[in-house]
Amino acid sequence: MIMYESINVPISLRKRWSETDSEEDYSARVDGLLLETIGDVFNKVFGENSAKTILRHVKKSSSLKWGEIPRRIEAFAGALQENLGQGAFIIEDLTLETLYPKLGLEFKWKKGYSFVDYIEELRQKCSTIKNEIIEHKWIEEKGV
Repeated sequence: MIMYESINVPISLRKRWSETDSEEDYSARVDGLLLETIGDVFNKVFGENSAKTILRHVKKSSSLKWGEIPRRIEAFAGALQENLGQGAFIIEDLTLETLYPKLGLEFKWKKGYSFVDYIEELRQKCSTIKNEIIEHKWIEEKGV
């Protein structure tokens, strides 16, 4: 982790966000990274052709479009369970274990947490860091 001024912010977040980013920009970046990670995990586990086929079934069974997955993560997780059974847990785990480091965050297993819980917590964590960047910049500008 690299210091951003006087607060701890992973360099990957600092590169992805600036003080001028809106909340929508931040959300779009987190959503994009989640989709990228899901795609990467599926391709690594199943191979490109099989991954496309499985994802098509997952999206169809949940009436999801690719871009909707981050905002309808519960529906996606349910569709994974429906289509992959116990294998869904492997995909979810690999997604989390890959996504957190991409954001420069440490992933820790928590008893009783589901994939959806981790994604919601991650969104909150990233939002808090983004707000700290903005607040720190404001304090720095005001000389407080």
